[in-house]
Amino acid sequence: MKDFEIKIKGVKYPCRITLRAMLKFKQLTGRDWGNLDGNGVTDMITFLWCCVWAACATEEKEFPYDLDEFTGHLDSSVFAKWMAYLSDSNKRENNADEDKKKV
Repeated sequence: MKDFEIKIKGVKYPCRITLRAMLKFKQLTGRDWGNLDGNGVTDMITFLWCCVWAACATEEKEFPYDLDEFTGHLDSSVFAKWMAYLSDSNKRENNADEDKKKV
């Protein structure tokens, strides 16, 4: 799957769903990524930040935004693209699981 990117002030930042991002989410929220309980948009934005933070850390790319600053640069189009990316990622994972069952 193609990586997702976030552009802030003309700079592109990578974004990937990784174990590192999931761990960061757990550290920030106290919940596992797979166990979201009605925190909807807040959790989705927090997880998006975690995915960008983790991808930048892995690539040794400076990411100067805390969660609040990061959220201030998001608009509804970025959030909609992120939701579509998550949905596509989930569909691919489910299809891979179905393919394994067929073998």
